[in-house]
Amino acid sequence: MAPRLPRTFFARPTIVVARDLLGCYLVHETSHGRLCGRLVEVEAYLGPRDPASHAYRRTPRSEVMWGPPGTAYVYFSYGNHACLNVVTEPEGIAGAVLLRAIEPVDGIDEMARRRGTGVPRLIGGGPGRLTEALGVTLADNRADLVRGPLYLARGAAPRRIVATPRIGISVATDVPWRFVDSDSPCLSRPLGRRPRKRPEVPRRRGRRPRKRPEVPGRRGRRTRSGRRSRARRGRRLRKRPEVPRRRGRSGAPVRQSAPDRSGGRGRAARG
Repeated sequence: MAPRLPRTFFARPTIVVARDLLGCYLVHETSHGRLCGRLVEVEAYLGPRDPASHAYRRTPRSEVMWGPPGTAYVYFSYGNHACLNVVTEPEGIAGAVLLRAIEPVDGIDEMARRRGTGVPRLIGGGPGRLTEALGVTLADNRADLVRGPLYLARGAAPRRIVATPRIGISVATDVPWRFVDSDSPCLSRPLGRRPRKRPEVPRRRGRRPRKRPEVPGRRGRRTRSGRRSRARRGRRLRKRPEVPRRRGRSGAPVRQSAPDRSGGRGRAARG
């Protein structure tokens, strides 16, 4: 097997390390034997200078990116698969390279069993497929990729390396920091294929409360529930009939009291 990559290999600028990782071997010594794949696709993330990097803000999860170069940074993505990164730059400077795709080389039967398929691209063509095929989990976070059972070994550089914008992110999507072996059939996304656009789903608006029609003459104070008080609900206000004003002998108007319910008239008050 090829010699392991030394720690000095990773203690360099992230962009340089990312390009030089293409063609190297990612190896995992497991209880089921050696699992190995040749790296054909990687992405560089430049720490606080890169808004797409987890180290853009220093958090307990991204703290590992400031650690020793050659350390594994494994995180859970979209709640269903792990992603493997290798920490770059000298210690104290954040940076990492995401390992996106491999070509199966050794332990292919075991990797195919783990993935449930024998198609090479479906075995390691993607960061989630890669980790599942090699048995990399969150338990490998902060593992030493220089001396441990999970490590990187030297390999021949590809004949042609192509740089493209990174994929699967929503910011800094224009910088060409995704590096691929253009001759490999195991890329997570073949060159020249545009990402699929998700169909736009119209936003569902909440139902507006139905406005009740106004009933003429129905007045009354509304309670907290919005309904009229019991005394005012279900009936109209009774209007008192107008009583013609009588005049006295002197011609002055006489104030007439309102008729009572029996229909009689009250005693007139002379002015």
